[in-house]
Amino acid sequence: MDWRYTTPPAGQPVPYQPVAPAIPTRLLPPAAALPAEYQTAVPAGRPFNIPPTISEPVTAALVGAVIGGANNFGRNLVHVRQGKMTVSQALGRGVMHGAATSLATTIATLLTADVRQSHALHLSALAITAGGLSYLIEAGLNKAVNRKAATV
Repeated sequence: MDWRYTTPPAGQPVPYQPVAPAIPTRLLPPAAALPAEYQTAVPAGRPFNIPPTISEPVTAALVGAVIGGANNFGRNLVHVRQGKMTVSQALGRGVMHGAATSLATTIATLLTADVRQSHALHLSALAITAGGLSYLIEAGLNKAVNRKAATV
């Protein structure tokens, strides 16, 4: 897009306007003319980049996997820099932790779905439930990893 001077009407300052030559423009139809499937509103409190057609448990699974895995991978990079772990081990543990966090967040979302008295109460119940489930899953995974390392 070029920024060029345009010729202003007499007595007005020169405005800058973006000019894109040879690109036809058309006006968008008013909102009432759009089909019904494009007129749905995104519920309040949803992350903006997740489509409104995805259910709450699936959204919780996606967000839990991304946040949990990225957090664990970031913590493991300290061990990589110290030489205690390879990058592939850090990535594998990050994926494993992301899956565990995803599972815990999804189950906690399903278990706390009826707690709707207040947002603070629902968030507290979700955090406590997801934290407890994440602890149980991680304890089981660590026990399995230690058992496997002992047999090798």
